[in-house]
Amino acid sequence: MSKVYSHPTREGESPRLLMDHLDGVYHLMISEIETASLYMDFENLLGVDKKTLGFLVKAVAYFHDLGKATPEFQNKIMKRRFDRDRSKHAALGAFAIGKYLTQNVPKETQHLIPVIVSLLKRHHGQAENPGFGCDLDSDAELIEWQLLNLNKGFLDELRQKIDVPPLSKDELGDLVYDWQEYYEDFFLDNAEDVRPYLLYMYLSSLLRWADETDAAFRNKPLPKRDDLPETLVEDYRKAKGFDLPGADPMNLLRSKFYNLATSNIEFEVGTLKGPTGIGKTLTLLSLALRLRNKLKREGYIPRIIYCLPFLSIIDQTYDVTRKLFIETRRPDPTPNQLLQQHHLSEIDFCTDNEDENYEKYEADLLINSWNSELTNHICELLPFDFHKKEDPKILQDTGIHSSARRDSGNSHRILGPYWESYAATR
Repeated sequence: MSKVYSHPTREGESPRLLMDHLDGVYHLMISEIETASLYMDFENLLGVDKKTLGFLVKAVAYFHDLGKATPEFQNKIMKRRFDRDRSKHAALGAFAIGKYLTQNVPKETQHLIPVIVSLLKRHHGQAENPGFGCDLDSDAELIEWQLLNLNKGFLDELRQKIDVPPLSKDELGDLVYDWQEYYEDFFLDNAEDVRPYLLYMYLSSLLRWADETDAAFRNKPLPKRDDLPETLVEDYRKAKGFDLPGADPMNLLRSKFYNLATSNIEFEVGTLKGPTGIGKTLTLLSLALRLRNKLKREGYIPRIIYCLPFLSIIDQTYDVTRKLFIETRRPDPTPNQLLQQHHLSEIDFCTDNEDENYEKYEADLLINSWNSELTNHICELLPFDFHKKEDPKILQDTGIHSSARRDSGNSHRILGPYWESYAATR
């Protein structure tokens, strides 16, 4: 095996071999695709079927860091003197995947080539319009040098994973011209089709997560999924005597609201509406737990993302949810079960397994990738429709005063399909 590395030495660890990194990224990405296929209609949402998406994922995973198998990047990894310009690695992978897709994709999906080329070129930066992002002419000199100095042993290993095409700098200009033509021809007639954009964002997000996760964890397993009791809210309400005879009139009103709102979970998008203090937080949590348990019985366990508009409300909702565990005599929830995620969050992550310890960089990654069963996150609105086999649900909390709207007593409205071309991926 060639001694070509993707990431430097860490305390107690050897440098990460580039081939091991590419294998790790591929397995993380393809496992997410398999999970997503349980609930996501790829063709309707992203414009490609599962087989094509798996083909693209493999190409993205194995070509994205091809430029690291060159001398100047290896000097950088090994902390030797290196040429900063020649150590840049994204352009070579973008060229290689473009040539690979040009030889392997059918005519009806050629418009995706500039999308994927742009994705790899910008996989450590901001997204760019593929019509310009696939232009590698400015990188021609770098690509030529890297092709001449590419590690041949590593290239032979890579060919055992994927069919690496022959690459020549001389064909770069013609290929870029063709890719831009594919892009312009498609969008001239399909200007309103946002699916290629969604595919770009989905694969970009997936690659970034898998890339960073493998770099951080290497051979260390990710935390195992945890449990959230479906009856958590019900048990809390019983412990507090919400439904007991002679209960406080306000609690009886809350119970009426709660029972009406949770009586039906057969909906796609719901808006929960009620005055301040009526119990929307507990009601939403109960609905989410019931929906999660329903999907669990059908073979898929979704995570719950509770989106809130202000930091103070995130902290308040976190405290309320944590209280449910404590007041029902359950152990204090770990971040693997309950998490608050915003820029002021404490960087700490643990599970109920005392043998699992996470460094700060690992904890930061787990927190920011919402690696918890229930995450409180800052987001004003989720304007997403889920085009999936078994749709995860969106519940929107609308806090209003009873004097503001005559229909404020409604517990939830079924809104039906929302926007036609958007979806949340994690």
